[in-house]
Order: sequence, then C-alpha cells, then structure tokens
Amino acid sequence: MGAKTIADSLLLTFSKRMGAVIILRREEN
Repeated sequence: MGAKTIADSLLLTFSKRMGAVIILRREEN
C-alpha cells in the first residue's frame, strides 16, 4: 500500500508538471 501511495504521488506531480508545460506552450503561441 505504501508503494502505491508513492506511485500515485509521483504520477500526480508528473501530471501537474506536464499541465504547467502545456499551459506555458499555449501562452507562447
């Protein structure tokens, strides 16, 4: 269960970073 929590945390962090990158790219265009 601990491993799943860590995996979910990493996935959430990755999703947030990707979302920020997409927003920045949209603003550039």
